[in-house]
Amino acid sequence: MIVRWSSLPVILLVPLLLSAACGNDDVRQVYPEIFYSADELDFGTLPVLHVSTVEPVIGNRGLAQLRISEVEIVGDDASYFWFEQWPEEIEVGSESSLPLFFQPEEERSYEALLRIHSDDPERPIVESVLSGEGLTVSAIELEPESIYFGLVGEGVIAIESFRIRSVGTAPLVVETIEIEEGSSLAYKRVGSWEGPLTIESGQSIELTVAFMPEVGEEETEGTILVTSTDPARRVASLSMDASINRAPVAVCGDEETLIGAPGDVVTLDGTQSYDPDGHEPLSYEWEVVRRPLTSLTELEDAFTPTPSIELDVAGTWEAQLTVTDSLGTESVAPCRSVIRAVAAERLYIELVWDHPITDLDLHVLTSGAELFGDGDCWWGNPDAFGCEHSGDDLAGYGPEWVRMDEPDPGSYEIKVRYAKTNGASEPATRATVRVYLYGVLEAEMSRTLEQERHVWDVLTVDWPSGHVTPVDSVQVSQ
Repeated sequence: MIVRWSSLPVILLVPLLLSAACGNDDVRQVYPEIFYSADELDFGTLPVLHVSTVEPVIGNRGLAQLRISEVEIVGDDASYFWFEQWPEEIEVGSESSLPLFFQPEEERSYEALLRIHSDDPERPIVESVLSGEGLTVSAIELEPESIYFGLVGEGVIAIESFRIRSVGTAPLVVETIEIEEGSSLAYKRVGSWEGPLTIESGQSIELTVAFMPEVGEEETEGTILVTSTDPARRVASLSMDASINRAPVAVCGDEETLIGAPGDVVTLDGTQSYDPDGHEPLSYEWEVVRRPLTSLTELEDAFTPTPSIELDVAGTWEAQLTVTDSLGTESVAPCRSVIRAVAAERLYIELVWDHPITDLDLHVLTSGAELFGDGDCWWGNPDAFGCEHSGDDLAGYGPEWVRMDEPDPGSYEIKVRYAKTNGASEPATRATVRVYLYGVLEAEMSRTLEQERHVWDVLTVDWPSGHVTPVDSVQVSQ
């Protein structure tokens, strides 16, 4: 005996169940009853290669769990209809959907049969007719069909655009857009290329691609593949190509250090730079990328292969060279030259200051000598007792220096005099004095001077011991 919700009146159902519970042998088992919502499923009309979805419902109206063992689609057009999975078990009184898909490949009508196999003893197979029609067709057009980026320099980015047009009677669905595997790695997407994208008939979208050759890049060919719902051209291709202008090479003595002394003029050399393609003459551009904190010197003739630089203070500079070929491509890796100014003298004293207008003077005196006397080495007496003074820096920053190759034994007093404010509205100026012994920084002191004729007694240096004694006091001179 089979008991179904749909086949027995409710008034009879309760006695039957009670009888089953009490051991009545006439009612021994309950069964599932399949319910399917549609004997026919029409997917309607849609453009060729577009996808339509319907979701019929499978239910269980029985008194036991429904088990679905198989779902199949049969018929000549079965391959144009499909499903991804089916509900294998449906509890009593429950429902579950069965998503079905249809995709026509040409303009015509399609029909197939859906079969659902279950453990419903009265209806073990449920069938439903599936139908649909492909009515209109998408068509794709690429504009242009090929791209040539021209001559592109290494390290340079070239940009081009292309259009995808929908020229059929149905909207065009662009499923994927990608650069074909095996294309030059120099080709890069610009912006979003993510699909799917729907383009209405007569409309278009614009996309951008870049060519970015790295140093040593040789492969230049590439292809863009566009997969769409155009049945006659499922995968459209756009070819790409370019020519590569190899970058010039800047040569200026990498890893080499040029050595000079404060006050020297050093010449840099970029004449060995070259262009592997012969696109000459080259253009040169030098730049100082590192310098001592107090240095104000600049490159002379920075746009030539052999500029020069004056080493105004002791310390280290770094100059960078970039070259450009006659077609406008720059060197990818600039080269750098390192220049060191080392005080070769046994005693070297340096003065710098932080005000752009004021004028400070450096004085080095023998022990007991008077300011501006014979024993004072300053710009007005630049070679006293065998010293060498750099001369007067009339306004702003300095430097002024004194050097001695062979200092006489004795004690030397280092002083800084505030010579002129030069009309500065805020004349306070911070001075810094450095003392080098045999090219090594031995002492550094700083002090702010407020007005003209202030004299800062900085320190004393004893020779030949090289002993430095700070004084750091300020007086007013005549």
